[in-house]
Amino acid sequence: PGITVNQAFSPTSAPSSGSYAASSSFVAISNISASASVMTADFAVSLTAGNEDDLDEEQALPDLWLEQNFPNPFNPVTMISYTLGKPGEATIAVYNICGERVTDLVAGYHNAGSYTASWNGVNAEGESVASGVYFYELITDDGTQVRKMVFLK
Repeated sequence: PGITVNQAFSPTSAPSSGSYAASSSFVAISNISASASVMTADFAVSLTAGNEDDLDEEQALPDLWLEQNFPNPFNPVTMISYTLGKPGEATIAVYNICGERVTDLVAGYHNAGSYTASWNGVNAEGESVASGVYFYELITDDGTQVRKMVFLK
């Protein structure tokens, strides 16, 4: 990373990946190839920043994490990934630009872990929605997170 010849980027490397909001990013990149027009590397995302025995409360898995949908803009389908740090009820709701609830993609109990939901631009009645900006919200007992997506026909 950077201008050095490091072939790893992790919480223990220099520079390190442990700088997001002053805590670990849980990302490690290793086996970075030499600088070239095409480069390769191994990319890993972990639930802990190293040895689990050494974790303190601030390094634990976040209570919830909502990723940006992919692809975005999308047509006909987009994927939404999310992570729950502990078990409980979770809902992913989709809203139009006016704040009206279009549909629920997920609703129910989840164990702690990572999940993926998909949306095909259809409302709760099974009708295709108009092209435009939509918002999706992850709702749990621990809070909510919202992201924006664009549906193009």
